[in-house]
Amino acid sequence: MAKKKKISRKQFLKEPDEFLTLSRKLFELTVDNQNYVFGTIGAIIIIVLIFTGFNYLSHKKELKASELFAKAISQYHMLNIDKSEKSQTENQLQDNQENIQEIFKKLDELASNYTGTSAGKISLISFANICFEKQNYQKAIELYKKAEKLFNDDSSLIPIVNYGLAYSYTQLKEYDKAISFFERLITTNSLSEDSVLFQLGLLYEITGNDNKKTESFNKIISDFKNSSFYEIVKTKMNNS
Repeated sequence: MAKKKKISRKQFLKEPDEFLTLSRKLFELTVDNQNYVFGTIGAIIIIVLIFTGFNYLSHKKELKASELFAKAISQYHMLNIDKSEKSQTENQLQDNQENIQEIFKKLDELASNYTGTSAGKISLISFANICFEKQNYQKAIELYKKAEKLFNDDSSLIPIVNYGLAYSYTQLKEYDKAISFFERLITTNSLSEDSVLFQLGLLYEITGNDNKKTESFNKIISDFKNSSFYEIVKTKMNNS
């Protein structure tokens, strides 16, 4: 068997020198051709960031937003204010209101800082819905409009935003604005078209547009015979 050649200490120490010499030459070559080298490296870095770092950071931010959203919504529902107000003492009610305000603050921060994430966008609508429930209609409108700007026109969430805006404006008695958003729901083939037509009919009646009111109610009678609004509208039309 051939005897393995032993590397002397001198040779061993010489090898790093050769490595350093090679590294120095590469460095000098890099300096001489820095525009080309850095351009190439820059392109590689961009590609790597797109396919690794960027996706990782986006995914991480999405997870963080989802976690914050789930926690805030869970805390809100656990308070269960609406069902327990009558049985609570004044101090308990005050504590709950403070907790609600803290949750509102968290949802507001989430909606502002994570708008690029799905959870951030959903939190906008959820926060708006909660504001509507709490009869803070101006804040609800502000949030619904912010959500509207973030979603594409073909987004499945746009009808929810339009619903929220329509009902919020109705509560504020800004009927013309409410009508415009209900009309948008008709043009987007809303699943609750009978409900939208009914609300429109009532709003047309309030604003004195009898022709539009009749048109909306007649459409319910002709197209939605199984609707829960059918008998109400039929009776209303017979008595008018």
